Amino acid sequence: MNKKLKTEFSATFIALLIVVVLCIPLCSLKLINRTEQQHVINEISKIQEVSGSDGNVSTTTYYLVHTDKGTFKIEMAGLNAAPYCAGIIHEGDTLNLITRGVLFPLFGLYPYIIAVNE
Repeated sequence: MNKKLKTEFSATFIALLIVVVLCIPLCSLKLINRTEQQHVINEISKIQEVSGSDGNVSTTTYYLVHTDKGTFKIEMAGLNAAPYCAGIIHEGDTLNLITRGVLFPLFGLYPYIIAVNE
């Protein structure tokens, strides 16, 4: 390997390492910051994302709940899943929502609704 190629490889590796190290706290923020607040439900949007190709197609469904205090997400599967919440939250309701996570809509990150105290 010549010296220039080695230097470029080292710089690329260091940049990649920095990105990975900075992303670890961002990913862990999805699991912390648990809060409970009273919210007025303004709108509920059902989102279905389809991905894959001809032989292998998958669909992901989740809900975005727009409240007087921001937008929150209800997952149907996974670590932060609370599918029963989608059935008990209705537009116009005033509910105590227990949420976990952070708001970072640029990357599609919204706090998760993990429970509802009526």
